[in-house]
Amino acid sequence: MFITVNREALENSRSSEALRAQVRQNIFNHHKFVKRQRSSYYARREKAIANPDKYLSLIFDGADQAAYSLPYFHVHSHSADGYKVGSHLMGAIAHGIGTYAFSFLENIKHGTNVTIEALWRVLSHIKATGRKIPQIFFIQLDNTAKQNKSQFLLAFCALLILFGVATKIFASFLPVGYYNPNNPNKSNS
Repeated sequence: MFITVNREALENSRSSEALRAQVRQNIFNHHKFVKRQRSSYYARREKAIANPDKYLSLIFDGADQAAYSLPYFHVHSHSADGYKVGSHLMGAIAHGIGTYAFSFLENIKHGTNVTIEALWRVLSHIKATGRKIPQIFFIQLDNTAKQNKSQFLLAFCALLILFGVATKIFASFLPVGYYNPNNPNKSNS
């Protein structure tokens, strides 16, 4: 949205040269900010891979459910659409440990509960494989209030700290409209 509004102002023939210069500066600053955020993510990811006993770097992302209706029909038919059951997907990467995919049907409301469940399942899997759960978590999430920026996710992270699962948890978000750089569900091209 930010870039679209600024590009419209830039392309508007009625905009003054001073406004265009300001818009160009705003776009430059925005891209610089996003680049810093991504560089920070990559640094945290590498830190976790290099020190797996101390750090855990996780990235979570939900996929658009429209492409994942079941059953899959090779030939599309409008009459078959009534028989499809919608499903949602969430992908997770625990850097240096593994990649995870979670699916759930349309009757499960996606949101904070799904994010918490996915986080819990990743931590449970790490523990079940005999690995020690590191004390410092870096979690990269989509910048959405519905799914990731809620009191419930913060409370769950606080409980993980309270119960000694972690000592510190850092959550990071890219600006709205940008996808996570190491996204399990989207192409990085």
